[in-house]
Amino acid sequence: MAHFMINPTKKLTTKHLFRTIWDDEEDMDESIVWVCISYLRQKLQAIQADISILGDKGGDFCLLQD
Repeated sequence: MAHFMINPTKKLTTKHLFRTIWDDEEDMDESIVWVCISYLRQKLQAIQADISILGDKGGDFCLLQD
């Protein structure tokens, strides 16, 4: 979440997020990005946040204010 907050409204690719956060993890692949994005979306919805993460699996993601 911190990476999105540092880069609000900027499109972040799945590859960029993976390399920035998990690149040193040998047993991980890019699918972990989607898992974590889904989790963050659920948490944002649960607290009725006025921000959301837009994007689709394997593509670009962006943090936007609703």
